Amino acid sequence: MQHTISSIRSMYHFEPLSELALKRYAISPQGEVEFNDDELSSQEVEFVLEVMELYSGLDHFRADRFITYSMMTILEYLERTHAFYEAILLPKMEQAISGIKKLFPDHHIAFVLDSFFKNYRNDLLEHIDLEESKLFPYARRLAHGLGVRDYSVEDFQNDHTHEVEDSLDRVINIIETDHPEVARSFAYRSFKNLLEQLRIDLEIHHLMEEEVFLIMLITLEKDGKVFPFQ
Repeated sequence: MQHTISSIRSMYHFEPLSELALKRYAISPQGEVEFNDDELSSQEVEFVLEVMELYSGLDHFRADRFITYSMMTILEYLERTHAFYEAILLPKMEQAISGIKKLFPDHHIAFVLDSFFKNYRNDLLEHIDLEESKLFPYARRLAHGLGVRDYSVEDFQNDHTHEVEDSLDRVINIIETDHPEVARSFAYRSFKNLLEQLRIDLEIHHLMEEEVFLIMLITLEKDGKVFPFQ
């Protein structure tokens, strides 16, 4: 465990944003670990450290390396990511926007930002719900060889699209160009920082989903090759 703590501290020191990877596992860069009363397996430790490395640049991403982990390790990462967004990151962003509205109660741009962020949040939550209600249960059935093919990776890919957040970006550009009094506020800077964290995290999440998890499922669908689930 001491080696693990040292590795985590070194990675965090090199790239502080990598703490985002730890938060979904309730691990602090100081080495305090809470993992639902269970200890991290050696494979999970290696996986977490490799994910942490991605925050210093997505050129570190290697699908062939991540696909060697068990399907359960990847699936658990995706599920923990959803929980992290819903329970921690999105509420913090909503709180920051509430702070902007309180600071500028008569400023229309604060309410415009609130409206566009709600649309952005709802799109993300719809995507999460699709994965939680359809894709993940299907993956578990497939991995356990239950043979129930009432869904497919193709269905999932047809059910969702990756929208570019152009509208939200336009509002942010307007704030920073035309409303410096808002842009200078602590509440706005907190929101912008959280948004940047979410976007970096979503990029990693997307790569793990599209280039690792879905490839595992497609392979299972095509030839029945079994990836280690546990």
